Amino acid sequence: MKAKEIYIGMIINNWKIVSERYSKKTISGNSVLYVKALCLNCNIEYEMGLNDILRGHSKQCKECTNPRRYFSKVYTDEYNTIIEVEDIKENKVYFSYVDLQYFWELVNFNFGLVFSKSNKPYLEISGGIGKAKAPTPKRLHRYICFLEYGEEYIKGRTIDHKDKITLNNRLNNLNVVGALENAQNHSLRKDNTTSVTGVSIMKSTGRWIAYINIENKRIWLGDFNTFEEAKEVRERAEIKHHTYVQSIKYEQ
Repeated sequence: MKAKEIYIGMIINNWKIVSERYSKKTISGNSVLYVKALCLNCNIEYEMGLNDILRGHSKQCKECTNPRRYFSKVYTDEYNTIIEVEDIKENKVYFSYVDLQYFWELVNFNFGLVFSKSNKPYLEISGGIGKAKAPTPKRLHRYICFLEYGEEYIKGRTIDHKDKITLNNRLNNLNVVGALENAQNHSLRKDNTTSVTGVSIMKSTGRWIAYINIENKRIWLGDFNTFEEAKEVRERAEIKHHTYVQSIKYEQ
C-alpha cells in the first residue's frame, strides 16, 4: 500500500477521508496537503486541509455549523420553469413560476425567501452552485426583467406584480413601472369590506361613496344609492387616471 493512501477510510471526529492526499500551493508559495473528506452528519464532501482534520481544528463542516434555512431546486414542466423552495424552520414549501426560456439562467442558483412588511414572500438568489456566482440584482423578479430588458431600463424603477402574487414571476406578470404606478396597483386595505378599492359605504347615511387617489391626493367622485353605481364610477376613473389600469385594459 502506498504511504499517501493510508488515510483513505479513516474517520476522525465527524470526517471520513475519501481520497488520497495531494499537495496544493498557497498564495505565499507554500505547499499544503489536502484530502477529500465526507462530513458524516450531512453527507456532503469537502476539500479539507489534512492537518486541520488530524489536529481537530475542523470538527464540523460549514453546513453543520451554520445550517441553511432554505433548500431549493429548479425544474420544468411543459410550460414553466418551477423553483421550489423549502423553508426548514417553518416546514413550508413555496413554488415560484417563471417562463420556460429562463431555465438555464436559473438552474445553477440557490434560492431563499425574503418577506415584505405585509408578509408577502419574494424569491431571492442566495448563491451559485459550483462556479456560478449570485448575480446582481438578487431578487428574482428584478433579475428576470434584467435579463429581458437590460440594466439601464430597470434602474431606479419598481418591478410590479400585476396580479399581486409575488411568486408569479412570469414575464407577462411583471410590469416595470415608476413608484407612482406601483402605488396605484396596491392591494386592498385590511379594513376594506367592499372588495373594491375606492368604494365604501357611509354608515351615517347608508349611501355608497367613490373616490380615487391621484398623486397622493384623494379625489371625491360622488355618493350613490347602490354599490354597483359607485363601483362603475370608480372603474371609469381608474381608466382615465391610472396608467397601470390603462395598460391592463389594453392587454386584455
